[in-house]
Amino acid sequence: MTLPFVGRSLDAVENSSFGYIFSSHEAIPQSLKELVITDAKTISDYAFFRATYIESIILPETLISIGKEAFIECRSLKELTIPSTVRIIESFAFNGCRLLKNIELSENITEIGANAFEGCSSIDGRVKIPNTVTTVGEAAFKGCSKIDYVVV
Repeated sequence: MTLPFVGRSLDAVENSSFGYIFSSHEAIPQSLKELVITDAKTISDYAFFRATYIESIILPETLISIGKEAFIECRSLKELTIPSTVRIIESFAFNGCRLLKNIELSENITEIGANAFEGCSSIDGRVKIPNTVTTVGEAAFKGCSKIDYVVV
C-alpha cells in the first residue's frame, strides 16, 4: 500500500494514526505486509501503534521526525530505513519491534529518545551513533542483546 501521509491529512494532529483509515489499529488487514509513505514530514505519536502484521515500511526523504511510540509493538516489522533527513527519534519510537534486524542512523540525527529501540532483540551487529547526536535517552537500546559493537 502506498500513501502520501499517515492519518487524515498531511498536517493532521488529530486522527494521525495509520489505523484511522481502517477505523482503528485492530482493523488493519492481516494481509497488509508492506507500506510506502511518500510525502510526510513527521510520523506522529502512536502512528503505527500495534500494526502487528506490517513487515516493511518505506519512509520518505521528506521525513524530519519520528514521534513517541510511533512504531511501538510492530512485532512483524523486519525492514525499515530511517531516512537521512530524520533529526529526532522520540521515546519508545520502535519499542517492541522484536524482528527489526538493522538500524542505520544518519549524520543528521540529533536526538534518540528514551527506550527508542527497547526490546528490538533482533538488531544485530554494529550500531553507529553519529557525532551529531546530542541526546541519547535512558534505556534507548535496552534488551537489544544481539548488538555486539557500538560506535559513538
